[in-house]
Amino acid sequence: MKRSNGVAFCALFIFVTSLIDLKTLTDARWYWHVFQFLPQDQITTRYIISLLGRIALVATAVGIWQLKNWGRLLGISLFLINIISLPWKHPALSIANSLTYQPLPKLDELILEINNLAIDFNSLTSVILQIWGFAINAVLIFFFTRKTVKKQFH
Repeated sequence: MKRSNGVAFCALFIFVTSLIDLKTLTDARWYWHVFQFLPQDQITTRYIISLLGRIALVATAVGIWQLKNWGRLLGISLFLINIISLPWKHPALSIANSLTYQPLPKLDELILEINNLAIDFNSLTSVILQIWGFAINAVLIFFFTRKTVKKQFH
């Protein structure tokens, strides 16, 4: 069966974003800085899981591009794991630490005031990342479980 434009787009999207994430993860010092509030063994565990997850997503993208059902199923599983692990992936303190990592300017004291209500920028960013992560993964799960999409895979 021919690959639909939606499947092709999703495969390329997953592939490119996973490669970008892998590139970011190659700077281990950045990762350790972002999660410095955690014990060393937890940072190491998170780092290894993050690397393996991105590698699995690259493999998923290749499988989806080749219309392999294992790629679709692995993708659905990884998207579900991403949704479940969102609070663990983007704690507000890690956002603050990523903003203070050089060469980025120090933004950890940035406060947005909306109607005299002070909202911590780091917490707001964490919430936005969690909503974005949930939305992208939920859309991908929905897309790859549709009957017309399933029929393309073998």
